[in-house]
Amino acid sequence: MNGFSRWLRATRTAIVVPVVLALLVAAFLVVGGDTRTLTASFDRATAVYPGTEVRVMGVRIGEVTALVPDGNSVRVEMEYDAEYQLPAGARAAVVTPTLVADRYVQVFPAYAGGPEMPDGGDIPLDRTQTPIELDRMFSSLDDLATTLGPKEGETSGALDGLLSAGAAALDGNGALGSETIRNLSAAAETFAANRGPLFETVRDLAQITDTLAANDSTVEAFVQELAAVSEQFAGEREELEQVLASLADVLGSVEGFVGENREALSTDVELLTSLIERVDRQKEAVGLVVQKGPLALGNLAVAFEPTTGTFGSRLQIAPGIQFRPDQFLCQTLLNAGFPAFLCDVVTGLLEPLIPAAAPGTDLVDQVPPGGTTAPAPGASPDPLTPPPAALPGLDGPLSLLELLGGGPR
Repeated sequence: MNGFSRWLRATRTAIVVPVVLALLVAAFLVVGGDTRTLTASFDRATAVYPGTEVRVMGVRIGEVTALVPDGNSVRVEMEYDAEYQLPAGARAAVVTPTLVADRYVQVFPAYAGGPEMPDGGDIPLDRTQTPIELDRMFSSLDDLATTLGPKEGETSGALDGLLSAGAAALDGNGALGSETIRNLSAAAETFAANRGPLFETVRDLAQITDTLAANDSTVEAFVQELAAVSEQFAGEREELEQVLASLADVLGSVEGFVGENREALSTDVELLTSLIERVDRQKEAVGLVVQKGPLALGNLAVAFEPTTGTFGSRLQIAPGIQFRPDQFLCQTLLNAGFPAFLCDVVTGLLEPLIPAAAPGTDLVDQVPPGGTTAPAPGASPDPLTPPPAALPGLDGPLSLLELLGGGPR
């Protein structure tokens, strides 16, 4: 029995110990043994060494493992606990708490949700910062003092001259300086009160600048053309001077003319204004004339008879009633009781202006139905169409210009 108990205890020990060790190793790997890597590029890494702490909001999460020169920057390799998360757009800075304390790498901001920095992530140079070194600050101050101080062989420098000039300018002008400062303060308050429109103006100017930058080639061509025009003007400056001098003389003459005829010009301007107002009131009629005028002139040209030098048109008394002038006048005379021989006289007078009728027709045949007038009692029913005859001295057809000018050629 005792032997069996010892064997059972030995067997339990052999089984439990490996299981416990396996659980411990697994817990170490899952809970505290996993780490992540991160790299960041700095323009310099003074006083940063392997083992330098990596912090988030002042809490240590890892350390620097290596520093590798990389062209004009230094690549700092870091390792941190995997239980900490970093944002995908994280930034890094080398921080110097005091002049004698060790530096550390601060990663910021703290993770608050969203995309996460992956394992092996990289922070580029434009998202890193380094402190100003004290020796570089002293060197810059020394350069500034040397620049402002007196040069070799001189007793005063630029700073001394500036202070002397400032003292001379402000001597006795304290009240004016105080007023200037108050005005500047009021101007600053005005700008602050109107910062919305001011910033809007700045944004508009930025858009204009962007547009000019996007059209750089066009702007460059415009500048070149403007330079060419300027060169041309420079080459013709004497001619331009003469033109400007002549223009000045003309303007002087115009000024004198206007001064002498001020009342007449005022009256003419008033009349012109009245005329323009009348034309404006009759703009529909003017538009109709402009629209129908070409058609009327075309009809006038078509109505001209070049063979006889006359207008072959008929007088329209009413719609559907048309007469030739000689027939109309003769019929009117007969209806009024005048002797018939007057028709011969009228016909003879109008003969050069009336186109000849077509063969086999007379004036009555050319009158549309309902357009005739009954003859007076005792009047001759014979047609009054005169025989066609050419104008005296007419060797050929008249032109429209000659006809409107009046008289035969």
